[in-house]
Amino acid sequence: MSTPDKNPAAYRNLKRIALVTRDGRIISKQRYYHSVVTHVIDIDEDVYRSGAYEALVEMEVLSGVFGAKGVDFHHIVMLHEGTEVFDTLFRNVDMSRRNLRNTEFRKCGFENCFMQGSAAKDVRFYKCDFHSVNAIGCDFEDSIFSGCESVTFRMDDSRLKGSDFVGCEFAKTSFAGCNLYNAKFEASTIFSSSFDDATGYPRETSGNDRIQVDRETSSSIMKMRFPVDHRIF
Repeated sequence: MSTPDKNPAAYRNLKRIALVTRDGRIISKQRYYHSVVTHVIDIDEDVYRSGAYEALVEMEVLSGVFGAKGVDFHHIVMLHEGTEVFDTLFRNVDMSRRNLRNTEFRKCGFENCFMQGSAAKDVRFYKCDFHSVNAIGCDFEDSIFSGCESVTFRMDDSRLKGSDFVGCEFAKTSFAGCNLYNAKFEASTIFSSSFDDATGYPRETSGNDRIQVDRETSSSIMKMRFPVDHRIF
């Protein structure tokens, strides 16, 4: 698989997507969500640039072009730049090799999802949960993870340059091989996680803002590839 640092050209022309969602009181991992994603639809770049994509996508969904005919849906959400998605569950959703740049997710849940190799620069996750999520090889440069929780979240070989992780609780999360240059981990706990062969010079934190790690994670941090006197923990 391509990685953002080794093959940046592979992340330049990825397609934008539309989310087909259904409203309802959906429960997952003891949390309730207002809506759930039922389908992900690619948007043709020419159609996207012309601004005619919303009507076209709705027609395609209604006609069953994407196998969604007869599906009970309430909204079609276009993930263009500046889109904000609230209180939505992404369950068994594949968003791999897509353009997710400059989008925002608030109080969303990602369960058994794929977003491998996606362009996700400047994405903001606020109070989101990640359970069994594969985001290997993503470009998360300058992104924000605030108040998020994860169990089995793989971000191996991703670019997290300049990203912020604030007030997060991560378990079984893999940062192996990631570019963490100028990333910041603040007031977070990280257990049973991997930093093997991660690279970069993360920003310093101090005092009560320093993160807490267990022995397994601490041992893995020692395998990061930056000077010993420039630790984030």
